[in-house]
Amino acid sequence: MRPVHQGAPHMSPKHDKPIVGLCERCGEYLNPGVRTCPNCGHYNS
Repeated sequence: MRPVHQGAPHMSPKHDKPIVGLCERCGEYLNPGVRTCPNCGHYNS
């Protein structure tokens, strides 16, 4: 028997978009293809 489907652990309703990147300096979310942080201006490698 399969348990009642309550949502897979890797699918969070708060994070429905894939994480494309986080700033290495401040942890700000980065947009796809963007390396320069919009928050602190750090260029992520």
